[in-house]
Amino acid sequence: MRILFVIPWFNLKMTTGNSRRILHLIKYLRLSGIDIYVLEITPYSKYSNVLKLLFNIDGDDVKPTVDIHVHDYVLSGKSKIQNYTIRLWLMALLFFKFIRLRKTLLRVDLVHVPDSAVEWVLFGYFVSKLIGQNLVITFQLVPRYLKEFTYYGNYGLFRSLLHNYLNIKRYGLIRAIAYSLIVWIYVNVIKRAHAIALNRYDYDLLREKFNVNAYLSWNGISKPAIMEGFDRKRVIYIGRDERKGLMDILKLIPMVLSERQDVNFVLIGPGNVKFRNTRAFGVVSEFDKWRLMCSSGIFILPSYHDSFSITLAEALSCGLPSIIYDIPELRSIYGNCDAIITTKRGDLQSLKDTLFKLLNLSDEEYSELRRKAVGCVDRFNWVNVAKRELEIYREILTKYA
Repeated sequence: MRILFVIPWFNLKMTTGNSRRILHLIKYLRLSGIDIYVLEITPYSKYSNVLKLLFNIDGDDVKPTVDIHVHDYVLSGKSKIQNYTIRLWLMALLFFKFIRLRKTLLRVDLVHVPDSAVEWVLFGYFVSKLIGQNLVITFQLVPRYLKEFTYYGNYGLFRSLLHNYLNIKRYGLIRAIAYSLIVWIYVNVIKRAHAIALNRYDYDLLREKFNVNAYLSWNGISKPAIMEGFDRKRVIYIGRDERKGLMDILKLIPMVLSERQDVNFVLIGPGNVKFRNTRAFGVVSEFDKWRLMCSSGIFILPSYHDSFSITLAEALSCGLPSIIYDIPELRSIYGNCDAIITTKRGDLQSLKDTLFKLLNLSDEEYSELRRKAVGCVDRFNWVNVAKRELEIYREILTKYA
C-alpha cells in the first residue's frame, strides 16, 4: 500500500496537535510496511521538515532515505509564512511542481490530507483528481464556519449562498458572497472525499448534516519517561489563541491571585505575559513541555472550540486533574473521565471556583483524582491510531477502488 500525504506547509516546531499527529502517524505507518510519499512545501530550509522531524536530524546532515519518499520543494522564505495571499502563491507553485511528478505519484493508492483547512483540502482534491485516487481528509477540527453553514444539497447553490450571505452580511457584500461561495465549494469537495473525525460529535455532524462518508478515529500520546516531583498548587495552561481560551486565562490569573498568593501559573504558548507568580514560556521543545506539565498539579484548558485536544490527553497522562469548558466535542471523548471538571463556556467565576475546589482537596482526594486521570487515557497511543487508520485505508480501497 502506498499513501501520499499532501502537506502544503508544515510546523517545524511541532507544537500543534496536528503536527504531532502527522509525524506519529507517518512513523508508525512506515513501521507497518506502508510506503509513504509526502508532498510538502518547505519555506524554512532546503530540507523537508517532515524528514527532519521524523529522523530527529537538523541542518545539513539530513540525507534522503529509502525508507520514505520525500518530494521536497524548496521555496525562498526566512520566516514562517503567515500571509494568506503568499500561501496561495506557494500553493500554485507546488501545484506546478506536482505536475512534473505526476508519473511518479501515479503509483500511490490513496491521497491523505491530514488537516481540514480549506486550502489544504482544495489542493488535496486537485491532486487526487489528477492521479485518479481516493481522497481522505482528517478533520482535526471541523471548522466553525462549516458547523454554522446551512447546506441545501448539490442543487441548492443559490439558496445556500443567499441564506449564508444574510447571516454574514456584516462582512460586506463582496466578502460575504465570496465567503459563502468558498464554503459551498468546500462542502461539495468533502462530500466527494472520505473523512476521518476525531470525536463522535464531529463524526455525527459530517455524516448527518453533509452526508459525508466519515470514519471515527482518535489521537494518541507519547509520554517520555520523566521522573520529577510536582507542585499541587502549580496550574498549567497550553494554548496560543482565543479559541483555546487564552483571553479567559489572562483574565482569570489576576482574579485567582487576588485571593490566593500561594498559587503559581505556568503558560506555554503565550509570551511576554507579566503577572506575579506567573511564568510564560512561549514556544518550548516537546521535552520541556512534558517536563513542565508533569511537574504541575492542575491543568486548565478553557477552549471554546476544540476537537480531540492532545494536550488535554497528555495532561491527564501526567496525572493532572483538569478543568475545561463544557463543549460537545470534548464531552464526546472525555465525558466519562472523573478527573475532568467542566464549567460553562465563558463563566470566569465558575472557572475560578472550580480551581479553588481542586486546590482545597485533601491529599487523599487529590491522589485519587491523579490515579483516575491516568486511567482516562490508557487507550490513547499512536500504535492503536495507526492500526485504526490502516483499517480505514483498507476499507476505502476495498469499497471504493
